[in-house]
Amino acid sequence: MRQSGFASLCALVCLQCGSPGSGVATFLPSSDSESEVLDGPEEPTSDDPGTDTGDFGGVVQALGQTPGQSLQPAGWRPMRPSASAGFAARSGAVVVWAPRFMLVYGGRLADGSYSTEIAGYSPGADLWVRSPSSPLSPRSHAVAVWTGRKIYIFGGRNATYRHMSSGGVYLHQGLGDGIWYTIRSAPHVIKCDEQGVWSPSTQEMLVFGCTGSAANGYVAAGLAYDTVQKVWRELPPPPMAARLGARVTWAGGKMVVLGGGDPVTRAPLGDGGEFDPVTRTWEHINTGLPRLYAAVGLTTGRHRDQASIWGGRPADGATAFDDGATYDPAAPMATAWASISSPGAALPDPHRRYVSSWYYDDSLFLWGGQRYVAGQDPIVLGSGAVWDLAQRKWSALVDGGPTPRAGAYALAAGSEAIIWGGFDKASGGERLLDDGMIYQLPSRKRVAASVSAGFNASCAFVEDGALECWGYLLNTAAVDTGANPLRPYVIKSLRATGPHTLSVGGSHACAITASEGPVHCWGSNSRGEIAPLGTISDLPSEPVVAPLPSPATQVSAAAESTCALLTTGEVWCWGRNSDGQCGNGTQSWSSSPGRVPGISNAVQIAAGGDNACALLSDGTARCWGQNINGVVGDGTGETRLSPVRVIGLTDIAEIGVGIGLACARKRDGTVYCWGSNHFSGLGQGTTDLDLHGTPAQVPGLTEVVKLAVGSANVCAARESGQLLCWGSGVTRPAPVLGIDDVSEVSTALAHVCARKRNSEVYCWGKNDWGQLGDGTNITRSDPREVLW
Repeated sequence: MRQSGFASLCALVCLQCGSPGSGVATFLPSSDSESEVLDGPEEPTSDDPGTDTGDFGGVVQALGQTPGQSLQPAGWRPMRPSASAGFAARSGAVVVWAPRFMLVYGGRLADGSYSTEIAGYSPGADLWVRSPSSPLSPRSHAVAVWTGRKIYIFGGRNATYRHMSSGGVYLHQGLGDGIWYTIRSAPHVIKCDEQGVWSPSTQEMLVFGCTGSAANGYVAAGLAYDTVQKVWRELPPPPMAARLGARVTWAGGKMVVLGGGDPVTRAPLGDGGEFDPVTRTWEHINTGLPRLYAAVGLTTGRHRDQASIWGGRPADGATAFDDGATYDPAAPMATAWASISSPGAALPDPHRRYVSSWYYDDSLFLWGGQRYVAGQDPIVLGSGAVWDLAQRKWSALVDGGPTPRAGAYALAAGSEAIIWGGFDKASGGERLLDDGMIYQLPSRKRVAASVSAGFNASCAFVEDGALECWGYLLNTAAVDTGANPLRPYVIKSLRATGPHTLSVGGSHACAITASEGPVHCWGSNSRGEIAPLGTISDLPSEPVVAPLPSPATQVSAAAESTCALLTTGEVWCWGRNSDGQCGNGTQSWSSSPGRVPGISNAVQIAAGGDNACALLSDGTARCWGQNINGVVGDGTGETRLSPVRVIGLTDIAEIGVGIGLACARKRDGTVYCWGSNHFSGLGQGTTDLDLHGTPAQVPGLTEVVKLAVGSANVCAARESGQLLCWGSGVTRPAPVLGIDDVSEVSTALAHVCARKRNSEVYCWGKNDWGQLGDGTNITRSDPREVLW
């Protein structure tokens, strides 16, 4: 679909027409000790962990997307110290990336007290803001998982170093804004450097650690907190011994536990386990790398289904390892492990502890840490290196980063990484730090096989088949934890295998990854626009398949509804139907796909705001839905609950639908439009509020091969590659300056994206959500290349 959004915010897309012009590296106690502990004080419980208010890709716009914000150059830049907001340096805090903001909770302060504060940092605005303190008792080293909408927190240690069984949930609503709720206390504490992951398939927080004591023995154990039923469940007994210092990550749809050491002797362990939350079963695995406190257990990018570990320490703690391995849960055990070599000259002093690490774009980044050699005082370091998972080689990370430190929090933020806090060596011992720096990667080079612009987001399938989007996060749970909406981020689980269809709508999107096949949709499901209500959560964690009776060849996502063209020539629609946009003769919402009666020979579909059209094999068109402006094309302004023929048009080759506006390209390269002319969308040289229910030819426009209709604007690509647009106050087709050789165009609420014949993608127009993909939120009147 080439589609748009609500009809009043469209004055920007033609401004240039016609005139020149992570993972977290945690600071651990120096003794690495684990004493016998009791349950901490239990927190008040709540039956309701909070009501979701929607997608938090951009609820608060005032900070982190300030007008005039520019793309930072590649390399290092300083960040404001957290003390600027009265937020002290700390160790053992929870740190997560809630797209656009880093959130820091709890931890142990330099004076030995424990914190219950939470603060957010915007790298775009370089600003720290404190949020309301939590109702939880102060703690450090808590388990935290980010669901894409909330932070669930569990356990940790209190000021007397006792483990806790209480927890809470923070509903993040923007920088400095959020709501706290408590959750039921767990049936018992979890110890041994407990860690957790989010299970999107079961909507659970999974926790792994141990129970018991040094006196009575430790036993590996885990818990699951069901965020839907709000109950705790014991995990089945793990198939391996208890361990501390293990690394726990989410890979291949499972919780993967790697390495660790004996809780008493610290002897490194070379095994691990996988827990499948759907079947609730464990599988024992062999890591081949006996070590504890390894630096990495993270997965992102195109290798997100793999887990990696690097570094770590032996039992005596005399030094540290400088190699690692990547584990693929989907491969047979004999081939599941791929080694990560020692960095060699790429990383001076490679034998490090307390290393900061993060992933981005299939690369593992290491920075800082502490050189530890037996008999010598530890030395903090300020260099780093990068391991390329695809090329399987190391390179040095550019110099100029923060002052040397160890145990700094490293947080992937899309093409940036935030390095904050940690400790250095000062007179009198270790000193906690409250400053840091941000590392900006150079732009990647990607070419696109397709592009689609929606209300406030854009997406493209790129050359290797991966799907990347930018702008308003259609679903934060369907992207990697480090996603940054100002730059393209990968959508999980979708990869094109050949010819495909891509359509971005209002707050959802859909794709068919082959020439024909199932329809995958993701994003908001508040109107049933992606799947039947009640079968999934409103924001599913991964794209879901629409239940259609046969494969589809096209899909078109509208404001709050979706239509698909099946291989049979039938059209099926679902979602919001208050104006008949599902074409089934009713005005009842249809969260399950239903056939549009009377259409059996369609060759193309196009859905707009509250209506849709189908192009038939005989070159005529049928439309239905809301018809205030005459967009149905039957010469009236009456809403049509079932398809009616667009009068006066034959020999149609392509049809496009926006908000109250529709256009068709005929086989002879001419274009006809009908519906709203509030913003000159008819291309007639006029602007009016009249009803235009009969198609009229756009004067002087010929040789058109591609057409895109937005909310108040239309763009057409000629055979020569020239792009012309009109609407949004431009009354006739005018050339778009700054781009040529266009092969595909997609218009939206108030921005346009076009793909050139060399597969480069350019966007322009409104950019408040980062929908132009240039790394900023600056509105652009001229086409700018998407910065991958």
